[in-house]
Amino acid sequence: FAFWTRFLPSNSMHAVVFKTGIDCVTSFPVNVSALIAFQTLARKESSSTNLQKFQSIQNSLQLNLWPTLIMGWKIWPAVTVLNYKFVPVIYRVLLLN
Repeated sequence: FAFWTRFLPSNSMHAVVFKTGIDCVTSFPVNVSALIAFQTLARKESSSTNLQKFQSIQNSLQLNLWPTLIMGWKIWPAVTVLNYKFVPVIYRVLLLN
């Protein structure tokens, strides 16, 4: 959030929509991918080989990434707009957690 505050400090609707759009197509897919990968690793047995773990992560991403992104894109843009528009910078991380 500090990046957006420095780069685009305005909270006009144009700036908020721009920030939301960039978040939805960049950081959201990366964060969801990482979450799916970590959840998959947490479920694997420690005796699994690295190749098995990698294949499991790959399969999980292929199965879950797009449905999760599509569902998230139905909910999070509205939350993100409200966050950028009305929540003070110091509290924005709390809203998303």
